[in-house]
Amino acid sequence: MEFLLEQPLYLVILFSCIALVAGYVDAIAGGGGTIQVTTLLLSGIPPISVLATNKIVSMVGTLMAITKYAFSKKIRWKLVLVCLLPCLVAAYFGSQFAIYLSSGWLQVIILLSVVAALIVTLWSNNSSNCGNAAYSSKKAIWVLTPIAFYDGVAGPGTGTYLTIFKHHFLNFSYINASATAKPLNLATNFAATVAFLTAGKVFWPLAVPMIFANAIGGWLGSHYAIKYGSGFVKKVLVWVVVAMLFLNLLKFLLS
Repeated sequence: MEFLLEQPLYLVILFSCIALVAGYVDAIAGGGGTIQVTTLLLSGIPPISVLATNKIVSMVGTLMAITKYAFSKKIRWKLVLVCLLPCLVAAYFGSQFAIYLSSGWLQVIILLSVVAALIVTLWSNNSSNCGNAAYSSKKAIWVLTPIAFYDGVAGPGTGTYLTIFKHHFLNFSYINASATAKPLNLATNFAATVAFLTAGKVFWPLAVPMIFANAIGGWLGSHYAIKYGSGFVKKVLVWVVVAMLFLNLLKFLLS
């Protein structure tokens, strides 16, 4: 582990704390990747290594959250199985579509997606009627594959959008929507992670401590989401979407 000793201690501690917070937030409402990518970019690490490092760190934290949610029986595995293949295909075609888009258009798409998510989140909805997850498989595919396509095109906020749309359009409670979003989000990120690993783009000196911190954050976030329920998840969702809107709007204005 000599490469860790070569990094300034304050930098390792700082990014480990950021990864802890990102894992915690991501396990509850998604959006952890946005926190990590934004801060890693400020460190001077090449953008491609930032994306690669964020992917490997986030995947470990997501796995911890999935484990916690699975033991608590909050994940609706039927939906995961029904939508897994369509979401993977949509994410693949989204990544192909992204090749032909300029960075300017990508920023516009991300910004509009965050605005749409905020509107849907604040949309009045009687949460007491949610939780039975009364949906058809066809409806689930139509609702979730566009988000998987977006994940391939851009990515930031995918877990948050999956949670919001499952709640509002598939009648999931917020806690079940958040839990069930994790396996689908993990699947759509898997191919990109493998590609980054084989290409050697992960910046391991920071990735190693961040992985441990993100895993702890993922476990804690899922624990508190289960403990406090859907009301807690919705509150965190609103703050996450507002923060994403602010960060992306600032980035858009400065570009």
